[in-house]
Amino acid sequence: MTQEMKNGGSGKADWRPKYLGDGIHDVALATVPDLTKADFHASLRQYLQERGCSLNMNGRLIDRLYRNTYFCRQQLEALKKMRKVVQGKDWRKREALLRSLPKKIDSFESKLGKYRNAELPLRDELVKSVTSRITAFNKSLKRDLSLAARLTANEKKLLSGYLKPKLESQFMLDIDNIVANRLRSLGVEERLLIVAGCIHAGKIILSTKDEEDLHGLINMRIHRARNSYKRESVKRK
Repeated sequence: MTQEMKNGGSGKADWRPKYLGDGIHDVALATVPDLTKADFHASLRQYLQERGCSLNMNGRLIDRLYRNTYFCRQQLEALKKMRKVVQGKDWRKREALLRSLPKKIDSFESKLGKYRNAELPLRDELVKSVTSRITAFNKSLKRDLSLAARLTANEKKLLSGYLKPKLESQFMLDIDNIVANRLRSLGVEERLLIVAGCIHAGKIILSTKDEEDLHGLINMRIHRARNSYKRESVKRK
């Protein structure tokens, strides 16, 4: 889900190799959406009041909704920036390099074997010594290249939009869960109204004809996101 990253305030995800450059999370952390806490509070309260909603949400709850909405906006804006990077020539060259280097390393190792000769034991021992050290180094190098290739592929898949549930759907489910936990007496329609209010206040745009369509779309996407997480949970067992 769209949870806030916790990396000790460094602004970098420690697990990501530095030689890959900035990834989607790095770009997101460096993105500052045009969404202040005060504007979000005022916009959400006005949205609910205009629709006759008299819910008394305290400041701490609205702050929580703001943080999730802000983080979603960060990620959405970062996705737009990163899509341009992924579609560029430099990214394609990196993908090609990650495919070709392991093959070249394997080819180099196989060529070393041609220098062995049973009738020349001193040379054979030298080749064995060099080969063993090179093989150990290459094993580590290929492991790093494999990790880089997986991270690159995962990031491209994320940016392609094919990963489910979509970011906006994750956000809607998160908001619905927060409201359901904090305001247990609310019905589904009231929760959908608050989710719609967060979408409006956070300027997370959805193309719908009217508010009824918006609530129907939110409900559908929350349902799909919840089912998607359940399927993933079953797969991991």
